[in-house]
Amino acid sequence: MITNVELFNALRNVTAKREGSRYRILMELYTIGKGTSQRVLVDTLHIRPATVSEQLDVLIQLGFVEKNIDTMDKRTTVVTLTDAGRAEAQGLVEHREKQLAHRFRHLSTEDRQDLYDLLCRID
Repeated sequence: MITNVELFNALRNVTAKREGSRYRILMELYTIGKGTSQRVLVDTLHIRPATVSEQLDVLIQLGFVEKNIDTMDKRTTVVTLTDAGRAEAQGLVEHREKQLAHRFRHLSTEDRQDLYDLLCRID
């Protein structure tokens, strides 16, 4: 019998393929579509604040992210994607779509619907 952990890991591997925190931060910023605080990234992604800070520094060095002081609240730093970061994220989205299409290629339309329905029942 498959354990819950094994099932979760299998699902995560199909959808995320063990994404690193840097990738997750980049994709979260892309999904949000506008700047956000580091605190929101920590809370949303459930990543340690130190890890978010370290990975943002790397993303800044790569030219994918900028940090600026919030004009409304000088205590808050706003993190935004650069044009290069948006292009990188878009490429990652396209790559992920191709991977998922490949992984799900053996599922019929009905199988896909059944899988979707089962996943939606998980609370």
